[in-house]
Parts: sequence; C-alpha cells; structure tokens
Amino acid sequence: ATQPRRGTKALNKDMNVLALSKLHHFSNETEFNEVLENTFHNLHEVMNDLKGVNPGMVIDKTNDGIQIKVDDTLFSVSGGDYKLMFMSPESGVRLYVLSSEAKRWVGEKDGHDFEGLFTRDFMRHAYGIPEFKR
Repeated sequence: ATQPRRGTKALNKDMNVLALSKLHHFSNETEFNEVLENTFHNLHEVMNDLKGVNPGMVIDKTNDGIQIKVDDTLFSVSGGDYKLMFMSPESGVRLYVLSSEAKRWVGEKDGHDFEGLFTRDFMRHAYGIPEFKR
C-alpha cells in the first residue's frame, strides 16, 4: 500500500514548525545588533532597487530600523528584545525570531518567513518584486 500524499499546506506547516524548532540563540546583544544591521542593510538595498519603478517611494533608515512609505502606505521594520518587528497595513504588527535552521527571520507564532510576508504586503501597494539577497 502506498502512503497518502500530503498536501502543500501540510508540508508548509511542517517546514514552519521546523524553522521554529531551531531558533538561533544570540550570545549577546552585540551579535543580535550585527544580524539586525545586516537585515536593515539588505532591506535598504532591496528597496533602493525598486525606487526606479516607484518614484514616490521614500526610504528612511534610522538607528531603530527602516520606514518605507509608498504613497500613503507606511511599512516599518525595527528590532529589539532579540526580535525583528514588521508593521504593515495588511499584517499589522508581526514579530520574528531568527531561525538557525533556515537562517532567516520567521514569525514567532507561525514560522512564516519575514521576507515572504514583506513581499506580499509590499506588492499590494507598489510596483516590482523585492529580490532579497541571501
């Protein structure tokens, strides 16, 4: 007898659970701040690449994070308490933790990928697809 096939939804759930099961434990705040700064730098570069097709887009990089404004829509990414915080009109406020298994920021409650959710929300208000570098 063959095994019943598992649907894509079940496989995605398994992958999200795996990402959450192996969280990165920062040795100190300096290490966290380095990872966070790299994340902000990458996001800033990705958004700069899309300014040509979104002439009204404003990107503000601060000590606390990045704010991206497209027309009247504001996206905010910041960090603290060893977490990444993302805010958008669609998703509200979401917190992410670093998965050492996946080497990416994943939702602390559901294991969903930060870059995927950011891309989904951004594309509803702007042109182009953010191409994150790994």
